[in-house]
Amino acid sequence: MNNTKDSKPENDIYSLGNIRAGLLFIIAGSLIYASREGFINEWFWWFLLSWGAILLVEVTIRLSAERFKSSIVSPLIWGTILVGFSVHQLYGFDLWWPVTLIAIGTGIILSGFYRSSL
Repeated sequence: MNNTKDSKPENDIYSLGNIRAGLLFIIAGSLIYASREGFINEWFWWFLLSWGAILLVEVTIRLSAERFKSSIVSPLIWGTILVGFSVHQLYGFDLWWPVTLIAIGTGIILSGFYRSSL
């Protein structure tokens, strides 16, 4: 196995998936425990929010680190849907619709920069 600066290890992409899976189990267990102890209500929506946030962080890592370059479309779409839907369920849409517009605008701007760098 020859790892130089220009070659990337075959399992780099999979390591992000392992980290994501491990974090999801840790978060699920922590949220269920907190719910049973009375610290939070509606643990399921918090879990979906956390899952979406993990996916969006993964997109950021894939965009910023050359060794993790791969498709970002699926995690970006699912992360945005999960965060948006869970925030709507937890707080209501009236409070968060301006943030949604800001996020969409930011995404449009970033996609323009990303395309111009290819």
